Amino acid sequence: MISRISNLRKGRDFNPREMVGNKQIVWLNCSKFVAILAVMLDHTNKILYQSSDIAYASYFSVELFVILSGMTSYLSDLRHEKESWRETFIRSCKKIVVSYCVAVVLYMLVGTRGFDLSQYIHYLISFSITGPHYFVLLYIQLMAVNRILYGLLRRCSHKMSGYCHEMIIMGGAIVLASWSIGNTNMLDVYGGGGKLFGGSYLILYFGGMLAMRHGWFEDTSVVKSAVMLVGAGSVWFILWRLVCRNGLFLEAYAPFGNGYNPPGITFMAFGICMLFITFGLFTLLGRITHAMRVIRFIAWCGSHSMYIFLYHKLFLDYFLAKYMGHLPETNILIARVVYLAVMIFGSILLGIILGQGKKYIREVLYEKVE
Repeated sequence: MISRISNLRKGRDFNPREMVGNKQIVWLNCSKFVAILAVMLDHTNKILYQSSDIAYASYFSVELFVILSGMTSYLSDLRHEKESWRETFIRSCKKIVVSYCVAVVLYMLVGTRGFDLSQYIHYLISFSITGPHYFVLLYIQLMAVNRILYGLLRRCSHKMSGYCHEMIIMGGAIVLASWSIGNTNMLDVYGGGGKLFGGSYLILYFGGMLAMRHGWFEDTSVVKSAVMLVGAGSVWFILWRLVCRNGLFLEAYAPFGNGYNPPGITFMAFGICMLFITFGLFTLLGRITHAMRVIRFIAWCGSHSMYIFLYHKLFLDYFLAKYMGHLPETNILIARVVYLAVMIFGSILLGIILGQGKKYIREVLYEKVE
C-alpha cells in the first residue's frame, strides 16, 4: 500500500508485478469462468431451463468479459510499453484470430460434413457460422483502439488535472459509443461486433483500463471484499428483479439502442456489479484453506475461457443435441450437469489438443527450415 501511494505521488503507474500478484490472477481467472458460465447459461435457454428471469440473470456475461479485457490489456500494455501500435495489435489478436480460423473449419466439417473454401471465407469474414463468434470482431476492434486509449492515459498525471483528463477521455468514449450504435455497421455482424469499436462496450473496456491503472482491486482486505460482495450483490439483485418485472426501463435515459447488445445502462451495470461480486467472493474464499483447491480449479477453467467460448456451441448444437437431446426431458437436473460439463471440459480438451497440434506443426516447419 505504501509503494502504491508513493507511485501516485510521483505520478507513475504501478509496476505490473506489484499490481497483479497471485491472488489477483486467481480472482481474475475465476471472474472469467463466471462470465463464460453465464454465456453458456444464455445459450441453453429453452433447453436447460424455461424461465426468462434466469436468462436475464445471465446478461452480464459479455459485459464482464469486456471489463476484464480492459484490465488485463492495460497490464499487457505496461509490460510492452516500447511496442508500436502494430506490434501490440498483432500480439493481442494473434491467438484468438488463429484459434477462430481453426474453429470455423471444425464447425464446417462437423456441421456440413465437408469443406467449401468460398463458404469458409464467407463464414470467416461475416463471423456467422455460430452466433457467439461476433465477439471475435468485437475483440479485434477493441484491440485496435487499445493502444490509443493507453497512450492517452499515459499522458494523464496522478493529480487532479490528470483525473479531469481521464473524465474527458471517458466522456469522449461515451459520445463515440452513442454515435457508433446508431450510425455504424461493421460487416452486418451481430451485436457489439457490428458496431465501430463495439459501441457501448468501449465504455466498459476503458473502465477496465482505469480500474487497473488506479489499482482499485489491488487491496484484497476482508472488509473491502465483504463490502463489495454484499453491496454489489444487493444492487445487482435489485436491478435484476426490476428488469424481470419492468424490462429495460432505464434505457430511455441513455442513447444506447435497445440496451441488449451493445448493452445499455442496465446490462452495463449488471457487468460492473458482477465484477465487484466476483472480486469479493473469490478473494474471500481464497482466505479459506480448504476452499483453495476449488478456487484454483475454477481459475484454471477460467484461464481456458477462450476455448470454451469458441467451442461450447459446437458441442451444444451437434454432439449434445444429437446424442443427448432427450436428456432434458428425462431428467433436467442430470441434463444440466452433463450439458455444462461436456461444454466446459470438452471445449478445454479440444482446445488443448489443437494447441498441441499447432505447436507440433510449428516445430516440424521450423526443423525443415533449419
